[in-house]
Amino acid sequence: MYNCPECDETFEKGSAFCQKCACNLEKKFLYDPICPLCTKSFDDGTQFCDEDGSQLSTADKLVPKCIECGKEFDSETKFCPDDGQAVRSEYVSEQNSPSNLSANLTRNQTQGGDYQVNLGSYFTKGLEIFKGNIGGFIGFTLILFIINMVLSAIPVIGTIISMGINAPLGAGYYLVAKKLLNNEATTFGDFFKGFDYFTPLFLAGLVSGLFITLGMLLLLIPGIYLAVSYMFTSLMIINTDLGFFEAMEASRKLITKKWFSFFGFILVIIIINTIGLMLLGLGIFVTLPLTMCAVAVAYDDIVNKQLS
Repeated sequence: MYNCPECDETFEKGSAFCQKCACNLEKKFLYDPICPLCTKSFDDGTQFCDEDGSQLSTADKLVPKCIECGKEFDSETKFCPDDGQAVRSEYVSEQNSPSNLSANLTRNQTQGGDYQVNLGSYFTKGLEIFKGNIGGFIGFTLILFIINMVLSAIPVIGTIISMGINAPLGAGYYLVAKKLLNNEATTFGDFFKGFDYFTPLFLAGLVSGLFITLGMLLLLIPGIYLAVSYMFTSLMIINTDLGFFEAMEASRKLITKKWFSFFGFILVIIIINTIGLMLLGLGIFVTLPLTMCAVAVAYDDIVNKQLS
């Protein structure tokens, strides 16, 4: 017999739910758990490794499989030779699910989870991601600039429309970068899937912009603080099930822990894009998507890896 992790009620092996509190035992109670990093084994029911803090899993969930056909492969295989889809374990898929990312983020915030900021590696990895779909990134950036140029020529209405679509369009960079980070195939249409999150992205952009503007009016420093702190807001929205304001606050709390490092990160991004503009204005079609990829890499490293 085993004991429910929520209410301590006894249950038999194989039970899906606790008969007393309805706890989902399939999610909260592991049989023969092992650590995905150090491969150490633990007693039934243990959730986290006492050596490295990793969330435990079971042997069957650590086997890399094609996300399409389910065929098993070794850890070195990234894509299925039969259908070209990504190869990853069920454990990795669960860790990257919106609900799990949200839960991990909340857990690490309440427990004071710390992390390291590795600026050099973010730009290096960001360049690799950019190269993975260089034509798509440059083409999408060109379309984005054309759209904004056309809208800027339309008085009032153009400005309103631009305010509404720029956040979903900008999220397109992150969505494609996310797929490339997960070794998934991309299409040009993926750049426009930020519109699937239109409402929370629009509201986040509107409210954060208002807060930043008010902060700038209050001796400048509060506005700079918020402009840096809201850096991960769009990524929080498209990667978790947080609402727009919860995503803003999650980003602010997370970045505040290493605020000066992220301030330096943004300064480097500004310098790179300024250089891009100085190159007859054409360099921006490379530097903008490159720096957006670097931000996506930073989020993936901190939230998906260090704090998972």
